Amino acid sequence: MIFKQLQNNNRCFLAKNSKKYSTWVNNGRTTNFVARINTPAPITGYSTYDAQRKELIVNMSGGTQYIVSLNGKIILTTTQSQISIPLNTGLNKISVETDQTCLGTYQEDVLVNAEITSYPNPTTGKLTIDLNETIPQSNIEVFIQDVNGAEISRQNVQVEQGQKLNLNLTKYKNGVYLIKVGNRLVPVIKNE
Repeated sequence: MIFKQLQNNNRCFLAKNSKKYSTWVNNGRTTNFVARINTPAPITGYSTYDAQRKELIVNMSGGTQYIVSLNGKIILTTTQSQISIPLNTGLNKISVETDQTCLGTYQEDVLVNAEITSYPNPTTGKLTIDLNETIPQSNIEVFIQDVNGAEISRQNVQVEQGQKLNLNLTKYKNGVYLIKVGNRLVPVIKNE
């Protein structure tokens, strides 16, 4: 229990790990008050990518008004819980917040590429993936999956200007792998 002396002999008690406050005024008589403070649920969202239209469809909950930013610039203020965001080729940094800052922020990075190529493919181990796009220097999450979609490896890779990722598949068995870069899958054959 936490006790705090307030002005004019008012006292406040807070039960630890609780959102229930009890207060009384001690000026000759005791009056008890109970205040329950409910915190709102944080903003949540999920998205799907429409590759043909180069749009991200984001479904939001937790707010009444949403402020949508793309690459640091506000592009939309809406009360709609489903938002379609047109994406640019390259790295898109999406941020959605509400008019109530205490609800937090929904953030997502989406990499849109016209084409991704890999070489040599088939490979004996060393593989280069050319993103064929000019995107700013950034960290990109790369997943390596087997043909059934089971994740074998996940790593953050620093992409420099020039947009080539160098991966080493020598420790993997011969077979077909799917390398997920951003929202694109690159099939690769590993054969020694």
